[in-house]
Amino acid sequence: MLMNRLIAVTLNVVFCLMGLAVRAQNTPWKLEKDKNGIQVFSRLPEGSRFKEMKVICEIDGTMSQLCAYVSDVEHYPEVVYKNKQAYLIKRINEREMLYYNETMLPWPVKNRDLVIHLTFIPDAAKKELRIHTENAAGYVAVQSDKVRVPYWRADWTVVKRGPDRLGIEYVFRVDPGGEIPAWVINMTAAVGPYTSFSGMEGFLKLPRYQNRQFSFLNF
Repeated sequence: MLMNRLIAVTLNVVFCLMGLAVRAQNTPWKLEKDKNGIQVFSRLPEGSRFKEMKVICEIDGTMSQLCAYVSDVEHYPEVVYKNKQAYLIKRINEREMLYYNETMLPWPVKNRDLVIHLTFIPDAAKKELRIHTENAAGYVAVQSDKVRVPYWRADWTVVKRGPDRLGIEYVFRVDPGGEIPAWVINMTAAVGPYTSFSGMEGFLKLPRYQNRQFSFLNF
């Protein structure tokens, strides 16, 4: 039981920034955690074994800092929980890139890996930024000592709440693949999102994320 809980917490913390966003129509959200300005909701979409999660919060920071943080994949092992390695595969343009990500999990569970397609989607009319990620097939061969995450997506909606204040809505659901029971993931589903968003504000203050310019942030 202790090992199952450790695995569950690790998976939820790790995958909260790279989840699988699938809208579950007509299914009400349930508030799982409300602490320090961070609200975490969940719901179980029809036909799914895994909970869909939503985070609503405000953090200190700017859109350029957030974009710099999210796109800085080479430093994920330093700032993303249990990240073993991450590297850029292809920068398609300023708004779009492909990268590889491997996550460490406790023995005897195999590490999870996948290729992620990340896209920044600005909406000047609404003065908001969407960040969309989804898994991409190919690019990196599947390895026998890891489990390839079969499917994940995440959607951020980011708006300015002030000169250095951001409002964030983040929706995701994770299927880590392999033989991990759904209840192991679902029982601590709120832990990962809360932990990751609690730490994000501090990471945005790192020197390498300051004074970055993105041409699509023109609103």
